[in-house]
Amino acid sequence: MPGKPTYEELEVQVQRLQQQVADLEEELHQAQWDGEFFSRSMLENLPFDFWVQDLQDQIILQSNLSRRHWGEALKGSDITKGLPESGVKLLKENKSKVVKGQTVAWEMQTGEGDLDTRVFYNILSPVYSRGVLRGMLGIFFDVTDQRIAQEALNDSRLRLRVLLAQMPGAMMWTTDVNLRNTLSLGAALGSIGLESTQTPGMSLEDFFAVSDPDFPPIRAHQAALKGISSAYEIVWSQRTFQAHTEPLRKQSGEIAGVISVAIDVTERKTIETALRESNEMARALLNASTDSVVLLDRQGAILALNQTCASNLRSSVDDALSECVWDLPQKYMPNLERAQIQAVLDTGKSLRYSDERNNRFYDVLVYPIHDQEDHVDRVAVFARDVTAQKQAEEEKLRLESQLQQAQKAEAIGTLASGIAHDFNNILSAIMGYTEMCTMEIPEGSMAHNNLLQVLKASHRAKDLVGQILTFSRQKGQEQKPVQMDLVVNEALKLLRASLPSTITFRRYIKKEMGKVLADPTALHQVLMNLCTNAFHAMRNAGGVLEVRLESKAFEPDEPMPDPGMAPGRYLRLTVSDTGHGMDAQTMERIFDPYFTTKEMGEGAGLGLAVVQGIVNSHGGVITVKSTLGEGSSFRVYLPETDTCDVDDQDEILPAPRGQERILFVDDEPDLLQLGKQMLEHLGYQVVTFINPNEALQEFRQNPGAFDCVVTDQTMPYMTGGVLAQKILEIKPDTPIVLCTGYSEIMSEEKAKTLGIRGYMMKPLELFRFSSIVREALDASE
Repeated sequence: MPGKPTYEELEVQVQRLQQQVADLEEELHQAQWDGEFFSRSMLENLPFDFWVQDLQDQIILQSNLSRRHWGEALKGSDITKGLPESGVKLLKENKSKVVKGQTVAWEMQTGEGDLDTRVFYNILSPVYSRGVLRGMLGIFFDVTDQRIAQEALNDSRLRLRVLLAQMPGAMMWTTDVNLRNTLSLGAALGSIGLESTQTPGMSLEDFFAVSDPDFPPIRAHQAALKGISSAYEIVWSQRTFQAHTEPLRKQSGEIAGVISVAIDVTERKTIETALRESNEMARALLNASTDSVVLLDRQGAILALNQTCASNLRSSVDDALSECVWDLPQKYMPNLERAQIQAVLDTGKSLRYSDERNNRFYDVLVYPIHDQEDHVDRVAVFARDVTAQKQAEEEKLRLESQLQQAQKAEAIGTLASGIAHDFNNILSAIMGYTEMCTMEIPEGSMAHNNLLQVLKASHRAKDLVGQILTFSRQKGQEQKPVQMDLVVNEALKLLRASLPSTITFRRYIKKEMGKVLADPTALHQVLMNLCTNAFHAMRNAGGVLEVRLESKAFEPDEPMPDPGMAPGRYLRLTVSDTGHGMDAQTMERIFDPYFTTKEMGEGAGLGLAVVQGIVNSHGGVITVKSTLGEGSSFRVYLPETDTCDVDDQDEILPAPRGQERILFVDDEPDLLQLGKQMLEHLGYQVVTFINPNEALQEFRQNPGAFDCVVTDQTMPYMTGGVLAQKILEIKPDTPIVLCTGYSEIMSEEKAKTLGIRGYMMKPLELFRFSSIVREALDASE
């Protein structure tokens, strides 16, 4: 029987049994461990790196994908063997967290072996068995492709941000399927009061700052969710944007949201509006212009034109466009020659010329239009109708001529006043002394009759002075009942002697016809002017001058020669000639002042204008009929009057007499002597003075010595008007008679306002002079 083992042997056996038990426990533990995880076939099919390691960093389980990434790592291997140094460090740091019961995740980049530059997303989690930490489970996701895509996406976003930043007026935004903002980029956000950090999560109503769900941009986003793209314009915070909205799709094609891009076009729209308004204004100005404006290409095709040009072409603007100007009627246009247009196209120099067509005058400018290469490819034609301007120039010349004639007439008027004054003074002496002589010679004697003819001629001379003053508009016409046949016969006596033998004179005037209320001198002037015009019309070829005076009555229902005439009885004076006659255009202007058909220097064009003025002032009318080449006929209609006639001017009537004392003042010694002799012949006591100052001094010393003062108006040292005022200051009730040959500053009305009782136009005639003196004296009683 064997012996009892020693203590040492027992200790060895116990140790061996313990080892066996430990091995058995380990095997049992390992079997239990393996049963708690996936089978190997399942691990091999996992689509990511997967491994399990114990607390001693030994790999217990590993997926096939993990083996391909990290190499063959059998059980018992250390996972850190396949990691780079930086990865080992991170793994150790995270393991210490897992040992504490934490699950950690991190990214790691490898660059060893065949895993050159790969990126993994790692998860490390504790593994428990029966509540005891046994190890840890690791999962590595290869996210290299995702990271490359993410970097590409980030790069794309960065480039988009840079691009939008470089475009001040641009922005982009995206929304999800609920139409809430997910992203906004672009400098234009600031112009509408937004920042990119504000917009995510915003509704479209808040984003666009509107409350209308039917707002067109919102409708466009709703349409994008249905796959419909939209382009639209939006006014946003007083800025105008052009926007484009598209569906935002996933790789699968599924719509994930909406993406929109907008460009701020406010300035462009402003420029476009200004340009459009400028074009419209230019078009309006061109259309408002009376000038014809047309733009032509090298072939003559109309590229543009204004309304005036279209009207001249008898077309509309739209119809005329693209037409060839050579094919359109230019009857109402200035003449456009191909050669002229071609010359401007070839030389590049503008051309200006004048043209006349259909009695219209045009100023034409052909202007070259250069392209960007400085080649002349078009021409602009401006045609201005200068007919009115040309007529105005002719009218200006005519008016200048009239002004010269008017200045001549004014000079004649100035001269007439001087002539009237001096001539009337001369006539005063002639007529006064003649009248005095007739009183001394027996009536019926030859001498007496001869003196009466002198008086008659003197009266005619006096009327001539009146004609001069009437012509120069410095004397009004005094109308009185006139036996018109006497006036006509008297004028024809003077006219007949001046007519050449080539003109046959005929007159048909009835005696003792009715009277007209008129100025005899003015009627004399009318007849003389009409006959003078008839003479000029026949002076070259001769002819017949006929003068008729007849009475004509017009009933209320009878046609009148002139619309301005009223029914009644008229005296009709007709002056006819067989001269060259007039055409219609000339007849329209014959009564215009300064219009004349005579040669330069032969007439001022005032004759018929004066005639018409005199006739109209007498309440009459003048008509004319004329046929070119046959002659003319003028008819003057003057209304008859029943007013009684005045005394015959040639009859010497008994003059009123008196015995009063008269102070007589005149600077003309002959007239002073004549006046003294006339008044003394009538019984008056007369004291005469040539110097008005001496006369005033005499009156001041002896105001009671004179019953009346007779003074001339125009005198040296003092005028008659001033003398009269000074005398009236001394003795206010003094009768004063003012005599004048002609005065522009002293009329009869003004004399009366100064207190002068008598006013007499020279020449001095005994009856008229004595009557005025007697009336002045009697008025003071």
